[in-house]
Order: sequence, then C-alpha cells, then structure tokens
Amino acid sequence: MGARKMSILALFITLSVIGAAIKVPAILGSVALDSFPALLVPHFLVQDQVL
Repeated sequence: MGARKMSILALFITLSVIGAAIKVPAILGSVALDSFPALLVPHFLVQDQVL
C-alpha cells in the first residue's frame, strides 16, 4: 500500500472517530456521523479499478 493510500485511509479513520462524537438529534433517536466517511472511502481508494 502506498503512502498516498495510507494517508487517505488515516484521514477517513480520523473523520470517522470525530463523526462518532457528533450526535445529531432526530425524531427516533440520534444520528451518528461515523459511517459517512466509510461511504466515501471507495470513491477515493478505488478510482483506477473497475468494480
């Protein structure tokens, strides 16, 4: 794994930890933002490969 991919992965892990600490009140409970970076990781890490 290259240095670029590792730094991007570390960035998204950090965003996930920060997002887990932020709670948004909703009708049925609180919405955590910790899964949002996981939805963006495939876009940045798998740009050159065909899925």
